[in-house]
Amino acid sequence: MSVFEALGREWHLSLDAPKCARVREECGVKLAVRPGEEFDLRAITEDPELLPDVLWTLCRDDAQRASVEKDAFIRAIVADVAEDAGRALGEAIINFIPSRLRREQLRAALQQDREVEATGLSIMSARLEQLGKASKAKVETEVNRIIDQTLARLSAATDLPANLASTPTDALGAS
Repeated sequence: MSVFEALGREWHLSLDAPKCARVREECGVKLAVRPGEEFDLRAITEDPELLPDVLWTLCRDDAQRASVEKDAFIRAIVADVAEDAGRALGEAIINFIPSRLRREQLRAALQQDREVEATGLSIMSARLEQLGKASKAKVETEVNRIIDQTLARLSAATDLPANLASTPTDALGAS
């Protein structure tokens, strides 16, 4: 079970077919995808309006038992809480996949994606510090160049797709 903290308590996320159907009906998001369908976890986890709605739909029964209102719950899903909740959602989706091998592969891919992101942010921070008072246009050009080089090197060094934001469902689907 995947967990995130908000409003001074832990929220446990787990998926089953009825919860996936509820999210699809209420939020228009398919958490359970079939082989051949694409799934974009980042489209959910990086959308500050969609992520709280999906989480509310998954946590609503527990929230209502704890007398937590929807508005309070949704307002709490910001900044670090949103990041942690997005990771918990990703883990819950992976845990729902029936194939052990696919779950392990996806966990490894997500870990590598996080490492790529952390490396990119670190490189950007270091370079921005070096650039000092350079003009905004020069900074943007330099950052984009560094990102492109880093992604090209990392993509060449792995068998993973260059854009992990869109993961084919055959990687998420049944065995």
